[in-house]
Amino acid sequence: MRYVLTFGMLLSMSLLARAEDGSSAEVDTDTTGRFYEIVGDFMVNQDKLEDGRFAFVANGTRVVTDGKQFQTHSVIWIGAKESSAKQLDANSITMPTGDGVVLERWRQRIVDNGKYSIRGMPYTDRPTKEFDSEEEYHEIRQDLVPLRPLDQSLSMATSLKAGGTPKRIIESFLRENAVLLYAKYNKELDVVARMRFDHQMPRTVDLIFERTSGYMPTEVRHTIDVRKDISVVASFTRTSWKKVGPIYVPTTMEATLFSLNQRDTTQFDLELEWRIGESLNGISLVDLELKDWREPVRVLFDQDWQRASVRPARLADFGEEE
Repeated sequence: MRYVLTFGMLLSMSLLARAEDGSSAEVDTDTTGRFYEIVGDFMVNQDKLEDGRFAFVANGTRVVTDGKQFQTHSVIWIGAKESSAKQLDANSITMPTGDGVVLERWRQRIVDNGKYSIRGMPYTDRPTKEFDSEEEYHEIRQDLVPLRPLDQSLSMATSLKAGGTPKRIIESFLRENAVLLYAKYNKELDVVARMRFDHQMPRTVDLIFERTSGYMPTEVRHTIDVRKDISVVASFTRTSWKKVGPIYVPTTMEATLFSLNQRDTTQFDLELEWRIGESLNGISLVDLELKDWREPVRVLFDQDWQRASVRPARLADFGEEE
């Protein structure tokens, strides 16, 4: 029923649009007649994924620039959903040190029937902490950055840097009373749209839903209002999609975060691999008792978490107490 209710809210948005001069008027800003159907299809696609079992690995780089120099880090995200009550999230960042050693730092979390368990280092010779509620877990401010690929295709790139991707981002758009300024076709019959948000962080979001990608969101640009007369591009994301069975999933993501001075940037380039539904039959994805929580996903995708380096990589945690 989540889709029916939320899509109804989306349809109600089509009755009122804001003109470019800021006034409100009852006007059809969707000249395609397709925009709300496309958004509804995106939500149905997301429901299909989240209602079943899935696993993904995202490998890539994070490049940080300050206008003069840059640093490149390798990054990994893992997501595995065993059931509606059990899920694994993990992420790592790999950084070279001056002595030729590569540090591969991990954060991991398993949610199992409302209980949160976390690890820094991958193995059981490091502490594992458990929390009985989401509120108790969030009190420790663990710097895990979970990735929700479908939501990230619409979200600002800040989500990849800290905090993690917001869940059900399109529903967050609705809560912020987004207004559709226009939706139209380009010459390739992609749908090009612009939405306006005046709640909390005033901003404009430009979106492209490509016909050849099943009208999933392929380009999203967030432009925020710094002052009344000044706006700057804060985030740009480009996503490629493929259809796995009945579900569209992201296969590459390029997300760039821009500072307000427009000189400093953080850019993520990710490649994603997926296993969904029946391809996971007979495979256990999430197990608290394992010595290494990541192992089922590593085997499934034939991954090697260690990075190549001058000397063998060593794992480091973020200072978790014994």
